[in-house]
Formats: sequence, structure tokens, C-alpha cells
Amino acid sequence: MDEWVTALVTAVAALGGSSVAGLFTVLGARRQADAAVTAALETVNGQLRVMEHTLRDQAAAAQRTVRRTAYVAFLNRADHARHAHAAWVQSPDAARRDAWTAAAHVVDETLNVVRLEGPADVATAAEAMAAALAPPGTSAVNYPQAHNDFLNRARTALQPPV
Repeated sequence: MDEWVTALVTAVAALGGSSVAGLFTVLGARRQADAAVTAALETVNGQLRVMEHTLRDQAAAAQRTVRRTAYVAFLNRADHARHAHAAWVQSPDAARRDAWTAAAHVVDETLNVVRLEGPADVATAAEAMAAALAPPGTSAVNYPQAHNDFLNRARTALQPPV
């Protein structure tokens, strides 16, 4: 009977020891799994941040491209109107007056695009430049200053953020 008791105690001790060892193994594995999940989440969050910055930069670049196109169109139309005005002042006839009027109308149309694309300080400078395009019978004395102001504000608006 002593052998049975010894065998039973040994078996119970072995089962208890292996149960405790198994419990620690399960707890250790669980900690490792939690750490692996946390590391994976941090990696995914880092990738999402990189992707978010990339998309934001791409959107800003696309906006600058659209603005640049609007600004160049406005500058070209304003310069054309200024030349049409100068030609009309040199030789005042109906055809040149009509050419200036048409050119001034196109400036107004492109000004609306600049207003839409912004920013506000560039739109304000564009409005001043359009206003400096002299109406018939006056001279465009403020045009060079308005032109430079518009260029400076447009260049600033087109700079990528640092």
C-alpha cells in the first residue's frame, strides 16, 4: 500500500507541477501574443500616418498646380488687356476699343477663377491688378505696382510648406 500511496503522491505532484508549468507557459504565450499584437498595431498606425502625410502632400501639390494655372491665365489675360489698352490709346478707333473691352471682359472671367482658387490675399491682389487696368481715357499708372504685388503674393501662395 505504501507503494500505491507513493505512486499516487508522485502522480499528483507530477500533475500539479505540469499544470503549474502549463499555466506559466500559457501566461507567457499570452504576454507574447499581446506584445505581438501591440507591435503590429504600432506598425500599422505608423504606416497609416505615413500614408496620411503622403496623401496630404499630394493634395497640396495638386492644389498648387491648379492655383498656378489660374494665376498664369490671369496674368496672361491681364497683360493682353494692358497691351490692348495701350494700342487703343495710341490709335483710338472702334476696333481697338472693342478689342480692349473684350480683353478686359476676359480678365474679369479669369479673376473669378483666381477668387475661387484663392487664397484671399492673392485674390485681393488680383482684384487690384484688374482695377489698375485703366478704363478708357485713363492711364494704367498703378498697373506695374499691382502686377508686382500680385506676383509676390502668388509666389508665396505657391510655395510648398516646409
